[in-house]
Amino acid sequence: MRIKRCISVYIDMMITGFISMSIILIILNFNLDNIFYYININLVIFTFLFLLKDLVFRNASIGKRALNL
Repeated sequence: MRIKRCISVYIDMMITGFISMSIILIILNFNLDNIFYYININLVIFTFLFLLKDLVFRNASIGKRALNL
């Protein structure tokens, strides 16, 4: 059971990371020259999305639903 929870958190983190990195790339117009200046903004976006994931999906995030938790 704990392994399934760890895998679901990993899935959620991968999806959240992909979304936050996509937002940063859109902000930068896909110019990777200044990407290291926006790492702090990416961390804030990632944290915000990760904390809101259970609220958006009604207490069952994508990782939990994928593993039937």
